[in-house]
Amino acid sequence: EMSGLEGLLSLRVLMLGKNRIRKIAGLQALFKLDVLDLHGNMIRDIENLDHLSHLRVLNLAGNDLTCVSNLRGLQALTELNLRRNRITHVYGVDELPNLQRLFLSHNLIQSFDDVACLSQCSFLTELTLDGTPLSNSPDHRLSVIFHIRHLKILDQRPITDEEKSEALAAAREEEERQKEMHRQAQMQEHKEVTIAAIKKAWEASHKTLKYQLVPSASTQSLSLASTRRPELSLRSPSLPQLRPSYCVDLTGSALHLYGPGALDTLEPMPAHGSQPVLELFFHYIEFDELVPSLPRVGHSYPELQSLTLDCTNLAGLEQLNALASLGSSLKSLAIPPWGNPITSHTLFLPYALYRLRHLGLTELNGSAIKSEDVTEAEWLFGSLGHLTTTQLPQARLLSLISKYRPRSTGPKRNAIPTSLKRSGPYQEPLTRIALQYHGSHVEQPDAAREMRCAAASSFCSQLVTSALATHRRVQTLETLWPKAMAAWVQQALRDYSDLDKSMQTLLEHL
Repeated sequence: EMSGLEGLLSLRVLMLGKNRIRKIAGLQALFKLDVLDLHGNMIRDIENLDHLSHLRVLNLAGNDLTCVSNLRGLQALTELNLRRNRITHVYGVDELPNLQRLFLSHNLIQSFDDVACLSQCSFLTELTLDGTPLSNSPDHRLSVIFHIRHLKILDQRPITDEEKSEALAAAREEEERQKEMHRQAQMQEHKEVTIAAIKKAWEASHKTLKYQLVPSASTQSLSLASTRRPELSLRSPSLPQLRPSYCVDLTGSALHLYGPGALDTLEPMPAHGSQPVLELFFHYIEFDELVPSLPRVGHSYPELQSLTLDCTNLAGLEQLNALASLGSSLKSLAIPPWGNPITSHTLFLPYALYRLRHLGLTELNGSAIKSEDVTEAEWLFGSLGHLTTTQLPQARLLSLISKYRPRSTGPKRNAIPTSLKRSGPYQEPLTRIALQYHGSHVEQPDAAREMRCAAASSFCSQLVTSALATHRRVQTLETLWPKAMAAWVQQALRDYSDLDKSMQTLLEHL
């Protein structure tokens, strides 16, 4: 410990290095002290020095210091040696108006932010930071030179004019980078506020909808991921007055469209070096408003692989027909339960598999599509597709074929090719091609709408009745066929056992 110094009132130089001193004390009467050397001790805190207003040199190298502070009052200090400690942060050095030399070598300083107060030292001309993690950074020298403008020697090397010029140029680049980061942060904040306004408007207009977050238990093969959407935490008091707009967010190969107005931006992205759009997300857009834009999706983004319909009020199976116009490159389709009531429908997944089979999807709502799922879907809806196609007028069927298939050059231009009726590459698409949906976004008079609804209801009832009758006949045939076949085989065997008698019986019958 430090003791017995009270009577040395005129002492100017005190050398107490390597004495295992743990605490700075006993210096209350040494007002004239000029040099204090306490290197190589076990001191952990800088304390009891604020009255030494004439102290010029302080050496605390080789101690156990972890933080530099409590230097206020050392108005005359010009040199501070803190080498070989465990210092991580430096505070209060800017309160030393005459400090010229500071030695911080071989400490634990990680970045310039840990010694940021040095930039306020107006007379600091020499600094050492070698042996610290900060010195391992390739540009630490330029950074220190820029922040401490009056510095002349750094890490025992004089600072040249070229280094000062490089530091200034690097600082300008950093300033531009910070400005760009600030601009990006502002854009992100504006985007979040806009999305929050769009979401608020959506929720206000769909309060009566009851969204089913978990699919029906009767859906056997595929399961839906019932995850709730994360909420945006924006509590701005002006938020209710925001006018909902639209937002387009392109991040890498993922394109997010928020609000109906974003549909006007469904155009091919500039090709100069940018990534193609592989993932497309629609948020808070009525599906019927989205339907007219779906054919443009495949044209604008020919490499699209994933489509997500988030909060689009997709409610009826017939609306899934509109998705048939998407491009063949699509591999994944996601219709989250939140905001899409159709996901609670028992036949949602089977019908989607049946109607969109030609797209070659490999994943639906996060689950891989299995062959047994496709087989079940075909068994459920194959008759519906066949009946819908056969009940269409020939002119309408030809119109659909010419719209969705390349025109043929055969001699019979006004007749349906036999290959389309019975077998061949067009058979499977043709059984689905009549299942169309064009949206209900066009306003119609009440009388016309009721008439169309009644006609559609009657037509659907007839189709269902016909499908049920066909199904019953098929079941009856499947039941009787084994018995009939067995009877025929037995009769044939009896005939061959006595061929002459059998021929005589047949001649008599004729």
